[in-house]
Amino acid sequence: MKAYVAKAKDEGLCDAGGNWVAICEAHSTLMNAETKKSLVGISTMEFCDCCTSNCTPFCKNCDQWDA
Repeated sequence: MKAYVAKAKDEGLCDAGGNWVAICEAHSTLMNAETKKSLVGISTMEFCDCCTSNCTPFCKNCDQWDA
C-alpha cells in the first residue's frame, strides 16, 4: 500500500525527528525523513511491520494478536 506523505508539523509530529513523515494509515506506523523527495512513492511495506507480517504482540497497531 502506498504511504500517506505529509509535513510532520501539519500532522502534529514535530518531535518525529524529520520535516516529513510517511504514514501507514491502516496501522498508524510512520517513518520520518528530512525531505519529501525521499518519501515520495514509498510503500508501507518498507517501514510498517504490520504490513510485512512482522507484527508483534507489543505493537498494538492491529487486532492480529487480540484473542
